[in-house]
Amino acid sequence: MGFPAAIEWRDLVFAGPTIGTIPVEAVRATIGVFQALLGQLVIEYAVQLPGVAQVGSGQAKGSLTAASWSLEGPIAVKGHLQDMDLSTVLKPYVSRGTVQGDFIHRWDNTQGANTALNGEGTVKVEIKDLVIERVAKGTAANPSLLFGQIRAALACRDGSCEVTELKGDGEDGSFTAQGHVALRQPLQQSLLDLTVTVIPGAGFAQKAASLSLPPFQPGTPLTFKLVGPIMNARVAL
Repeated sequence: MGFPAAIEWRDLVFAGPTIGTIPVEAVRATIGVFQALLGQLVIEYAVQLPGVAQVGSGQAKGSLTAASWSLEGPIAVKGHLQDMDLSTVLKPYVSRGTVQGDFIHRWDNTQGANTALNGEGTVKVEIKDLVIERVAKGTAANPSLLFGQIRAALACRDGSCEVTELKGDGEDGSFTAQGHVALRQPLQQSLLDLTVTVIPGAGFAQKAASLSLPPFQPGTPLTFKLVGPIMNARVAL
């Protein structure tokens, strides 16, 4: 327990069929006492990942604000990610990379089906030094992909997100994308409708051969559509 009204958990492990195992050093939730006396609910939260030497890194902080304790009125959630290690939360797909960014979402009404997907909000993130590892699919596996930086921004409203910015670059090349994402439950079944332009680098041109893809000319743009469920999206030239 914390003062004046807080609860802290330490050495947590989150586990599930879709997220694998995620270790967390500490989670702290603090309730705003003054707001509680007025009938409102304000919770400030902080999540700390393990194995972080630099103070302030590997953290997610933010707040949940509700007009009443019943959670029936307007609710807002906001947060900030500070240099969180993606290899901790996205194993085995990511072996290296850090993310920082901000998000905010607001619900005017929390009644009805699929409430979590409704409302409106924005997400902005920046990922650095990303290595996407070999992911097996059937008997094949894609080669590791390296990106020095990826920037992404989404604006969501009532279950539909517009990709306002999505671009990345690194030794394997660069890419940009725009389009929409229709949110579904579970999120892995969300539907993509993206137009992606890739400019392969010399590294990716060599890796393409292992995927039985046609040869890519380094520096030559290739544009394609990426549509369908996130976990089973289709590519159309």
